[in-house]
Amino acid sequence: MSESSSDDSDCRLFSERSEWDDVTPVKQQDSENPVVAIQYSEVFADCHSYFRAVLASGEKSERVLNLTQAVIDCNAANYTAWKYRRDVILAINFSIDKELETVASMLNSYPKNFQIWHHRRELLLAKGSAEGEREVVGVTLEKDAKNYHAWCHRRWVVTQFDLLNGEEEVCSLSPVIVHSMP
Repeated sequence: MSESSSDDSDCRLFSERSEWDDVTPVKQQDSENPVVAIQYSEVFADCHSYFRAVLASGEKSERVLNLTQAVIDCNAANYTAWKYRRDVILAINFSIDKELETVASMLNSYPKNFQIWHHRRELLLAKGSAEGEREVVGVTLEKDAKNYHAWCHRRWVVTQFDLLNGEEEVCSLSPVIVHSMP
């Protein structure tokens, strides 16, 4: 989903990619005899092993940005992956607007994912602007007018960026509220 590289469509495991030859993956450290062994998919285990290695080294680069997308694709609720992705974006001066576009498209699949909404919030703070954000939230609310995370985000945006204009706010919300009524 990330627009950061042409390698995004690469379906190979990270262990099969030559650009990752310099990284020693860090495997999941389970106990010797776990009560219940989690059967991770090969893709999940592979990208997370490289992600753990990157976290340990502190590398921040475009390839790491792509790795974080793979980790998030495996588990969109991985807060550590979102936080590190944000750190990488800021460190390499990746376009916050492009990232906001990527995240907006992810909201179609995960509209109630707290980590995605939090990531948007942090990106908006880094950008210093919420231009167009009410529209992004509006699209989500049109699909589910009772989406608590979207409403909380909208409230935060309006408050944080001092966008509360009584009559205008009521007019913009009226269609959503009316649509949600039985």
